Amino acid sequence: MRRVVYILALLLVSIGGYARHSIGTPFFRNYSSNAYNAHNRNFDILCEKDGYVYVANFEGLLVYDHVKWRIVHTPGISRVISLSRDDKGRVWFSGINVKGCVEGIEADTVKVYYTQSDKYASKETVMLAPIDRDLDRWNGIEVRKRLKVSDNRTILATASAGVIAIDANGNKVWEINEEKGLCSNSVTTIDYDGKGTVWGATDNGLFRISISEIYTQYGVMEGLHGQVTSIADVNGRLFVGTLQGLFWLEDDHFVKLPGMEQACWDVQATIRGSVIAATTDGIFTYDDHVSSKSNDMSLSLLVENDNSFLSGEMDGIYRRTYNKESQLIDSIPNVIKFKKDERGGIWALTLGGEHYYMSAKKSHFTRQNNGILSLLLEYTDDKGKYWHCNDDGTGLVMDGMSKEMAMWLHPLSHYSIQAMFIKDGIVWIGGNFGLIRMDLDGTIGKTPVKSQVFMRSFLQDDRYLYMSMANDVYDPIGTTLYSFRLHDNDAWSKWADNKDIDLHNLAYGQYQLSIRSLDPYGRISEGEKLNFEVPYPIYMRWYAIALYVIMLVFLLTAYYKYRTRMMRRKQEQLEEMVTARTQEVVQQKDEIESQKNEIELQKNEIEEKSNRLETTLEELRETQHELLRKEHEATVGKLTKGLIDRILNPMNYINNFSHLTLGLTKDMKENLEEEEAKMDVDNYEDCMDVLSMMTQNLEKIEQHGVATTRILKAMEEMLKERSDKVEPTDVATLCSQTVEIAEKYYHEEIDKYKISLKWEMPELPIVADVNPELMSKVIASMIHNSIYAVIKKADQLIAKGEEYEPVVQVVILPHSGEAPPYLEFCDNGIGIEDGIIDKIFDPFFTTKPTSEAPGVGLYLSQQIIQDFGGSIKVESEKNRYTKFTITLP
Repeated sequence: MRRVVYILALLLVSIGGYARHSIGTPFFRNYSSNAYNAHNRNFDILCEKDGYVYVANFEGLLVYDHVKWRIVHTPGISRVISLSRDDKGRVWFSGINVKGCVEGIEADTVKVYYTQSDKYASKETVMLAPIDRDLDRWNGIEVRKRLKVSDNRTILATASAGVIAIDANGNKVWEINEEKGLCSNSVTTIDYDGKGTVWGATDNGLFRISISEIYTQYGVMEGLHGQVTSIADVNGRLFVGTLQGLFWLEDDHFVKLPGMEQACWDVQATIRGSVIAATTDGIFTYDDHVSSKSNDMSLSLLVENDNSFLSGEMDGIYRRTYNKESQLIDSIPNVIKFKKDERGGIWALTLGGEHYYMSAKKSHFTRQNNGILSLLLEYTDDKGKYWHCNDDGTGLVMDGMSKEMAMWLHPLSHYSIQAMFIKDGIVWIGGNFGLIRMDLDGTIGKTPVKSQVFMRSFLQDDRYLYMSMANDVYDPIGTTLYSFRLHDNDAWSKWADNKDIDLHNLAYGQYQLSIRSLDPYGRISEGEKLNFEVPYPIYMRWYAIALYVIMLVFLLTAYYKYRTRMMRRKQEQLEEMVTARTQEVVQQKDEIESQKNEIELQKNEIEEKSNRLETTLEELRETQHELLRKEHEATVGKLTKGLIDRILNPMNYINNFSHLTLGLTKDMKENLEEEEAKMDVDNYEDCMDVLSMMTQNLEKIEQHGVATTRILKAMEEMLKERSDKVEPTDVATLCSQTVEIAEKYYHEEIDKYKISLKWEMPELPIVADVNPELMSKVIASMIHNSIYAVIKKADQLIAKGEEYEPVVQVVILPHSGEAPPYLEFCDNGIGIEDGIIDKIFDPFFTTKPTSEAPGVGLYLSQQIIQDFGGSIKVESEKNRYTKFTITLP
């Protein structure tokens, strides 16, 4: 019973409040002193039918043509305080010690005429200080001017409350003041342009108001904050959900519902007569107080009955009751819309555009390929009319609407509408622009004021054209677009909001400039036409061209006659010369033919001998080079081989006896340890020290002896006669076998250091003339050097705690054009310093310790490759990479 009483009381209050609230704030615009570039204090304003606006300003006379502001500084820069119009339509202005008439406006110049006569200066300076008993007041507010714009509307310019519109009974319909963004509450005067716009002058700038009450607005100035997401009518009271909370309309402003500051995604009326809202912080209801029904974020609602409703939430669809009971219907996340169809089934649409449906007889939703819901705005009014947005998400369209309705909806075409509600012939639309109220009933039988476009400024200089244009009707809810063409047969330019035409390099000739405008209602307003000419320069005019033609004909005729005489004279001379020279030419021709045949024979003999000589010289150079190299190797080999034989036997004795002596020292050490108890302590320690030093010395002798033996063995290898027998060999298969052997031989090092040994077998065999055994040794030597380089670098970086991925790569490329096949061995190891890279192929030169390598591997590899007729080269960068390239024969 208490709930019923409250609802009835709420209905009475809301019906009174909702029915009496104002229609909102008409669209208006302020003009600051920076906009019109004059003083901020203004005394009078006058509107003309052609769209010009005249303002009496502290600095002089202001003129606005809807494109730019112009100011006329009166003599002595005296202020202009009043404006008037005579019976001939001329505009007169007067001020402190100045009176004048506007004679006309041309381009950026306002022509005025100054006079001392008071005949047309109907407003005197006493207007600035009115007597109290003559004051006009409305509800105790001083009114400076009443302006009747229709039978039921009068606009009041007040001294302290801005602009107020009242009806025929004197009741306030709307007001615009500083709280709603007006430049000043102290309005000096206003004037109506007869086309839906009221202009006003204040002590802090100018303003103009669109008094058409078809469209009005609510925003921050009316207490509505945030982007509008939903609109609902609950018991005659308008509720609006935004990203900053839930608001209701109270008289002419919005009031935020206490405790509802969070983003409100959906607002609906319950069957119980209360408000239910889906918000970021959960679901709330409001009747006499705010009550939380859920703490989970909700995006959409569907009221089922007086006890339950559906909620689209982040993790699914829930059925909830007003007693806070909940049931998960389906795990369908982010449902942003619900809709019940005629059969009682329920459609659901997710944020990702997926459709789901639950029939009246089922308890779960199923996925559908398509559905009746759209991500864009959709609304069905109480008359069954379907409203929606355009495909790009902007504008408002009603299916089956008339041309008149399309015209009234056209100004909304650039708005991105998020929410909509219609009641009693009033359309409420919301989005990031706030809330707009549209009076549908007010459009019945009415058409917007027909506009006309005017040329304002026109400047044509040689091939340059500047022109500005403006519409005489101002409607701030939409945008006026302009278009032009230079000839009647030309296509119109694209619609644009630019009011200026700035053209360069016009072609010479006659033009007929036409302009037109597209008003916010989608109607085209034809404007003025202007004929102008871009004159041809003197040197391009017809008489100049005729003169050019005559001169050209004369010159061509004279030249033709001169050439004819010269040709005739030359023809006679040539005939004589031809007769005399013909005999000489015939004789010379016979002689030349004979000489030519002899020269051809000699030339062929010389070319043949030259080719044989070059071939012989090349073979001699190659043979000489090979003989010198063989002779050098033979001489060095004989000398070295004798030395190796003499040194190798003593070194074997040194190595063997040092190894045996190490065994004896070990036995001696064990004997001394057994006799330790019988010996003096000092003697025992001295003996042990001497024995330790002897052991170390013998180990050094053995180590260096083994190294020396290794060097001698390497020298023997160098001097060993290598087989010069070569045969066609598949080098790719040889590489593959050697890589497999290397992976097995170095498997411990590869596993320990994570070495990547890359090799890719080519699809086709790569054949070269080599000795398979020697070539295999070269490949193995190269892989060994690369693995050694990456291991050395890995040890260095591991000691520093740095990461490193060792890579050894073997690449073989086939014969291509003139290029022979070649092998590449690459690694990202320690690299080779620039100072020693030229020495690495020298025998016995190595960067490794002597105990690890004698330094003949690269030398032997180079010799083997050169014996085959190939070459080897190296590229390297310290601590970056090393690459050996072997060119195969």
